[in-house]
Amino acid sequence: AVGIGPDSVLLGSSDGSVIKLDASDGSEHWRVVLDGEILAAPQSNGRIVVVQTYNGKLRALDASDGTELWVFDSNLPVLTLRGTSTPIIADGIVIAGLATGKVVALDLDSGGMRWEARVAVAQGRSEIDRIVDIDGEMLLLGNLLYVASYQGRLVAIDIAAGRKIWQQDASSYMGLDQGFGNIY
Repeated sequence: AVGIGPDSVLLGSSDGSVIKLDASDGSEHWRVVLDGEILAAPQSNGRIVVVQTYNGKLRALDASDGTELWVFDSNLPVLTLRGTSTPIIADGIVIAGLATGKVVALDLDSGGMRWEARVAVAQGRSEIDRIVDIDGEMLLLGNLLYVASYQGRLVAIDIAAGRKIWQQDASSYMGLDQGFGNIY
């Protein structure tokens, strides 16, 4: 997983390593090893690096030296798809899609919960039927966040309040994009 920050390239690996490189010459600034596989690109605003690991944890690291600032731990369902969505940093919050079918917005500096929105509800008789992961890329356009879940819904959420604007039954483990006034 490769992410970018101001003047840096951020790498996340399957062994849990997060590496910050200088974007101009590739020199290594720091390297830390976390306790979970990193399948989605780390994100940064220049001060804080945010990483979501496959074991359900969202971590904030100090961009200057990789020191851990806070951890958000979500409960993992019994079965999940292999993947995680890439966190989004915007307006002092970090937004992450979880394997539980929820989206959370956390305060970027403290890790405190700002809001939580349910995108999908696990239903069915078997664990496979109840998989509702949010693994695809979420799409932020202005103040609206568009999120799709596997075996669930496509939802538009106002990020200021965490309020659903609309929802549509849909299933996707891939990311969203936009063009010509449409969401794809």
